[in-house]
Amino acid sequence: MADNYIRILGIVMAFLVFFCLADIISFALFALDKKRTVLGMPHIPAVLLLLSSVLGGIGGLIGMWTCEERSGKRIFRIWVGLFAFLQVLLILYVIVGYVLLLLEVGGWLMDVFAKAVKVIMDSAVGDLQ
Repeated sequence: MADNYIRILGIVMAFLVFFCLADIISFALFALDKKRTVLGMPHIPAVLLLLSSVLGGIGGLIGMWTCEERSGKRIFRIWVGLFAFLQVLLILYVIVGYVLLLLEVGGWLMDVFAKAVKVIMDSAVGDLQ
């Protein structure tokens, strides 16, 4: 039984490391875009910045606001903010799930948490439409 917990902890840690790397890459792309703008070079395509924010939403949001790059554009404020919000929810879901597994609370509490996340997501997506 302990081996399963260690294996799951390894998966959780890999998940968190993956998102940290994605955030670093997304932040770096926004910083590079600002540097290119200051030097008079062409911008990094908006699609690339948004795609990097899909997985690295927190890094993209931090990069967008600290570098003051593309923060004035509504599409970036909405989508990068949404991706950051989704990333926070996903990270919380994984961490809470692992803690509940350790506490052996049972699957019913994770179902309640998943339903709460779904309600929040549905309302967030509904507001955008």
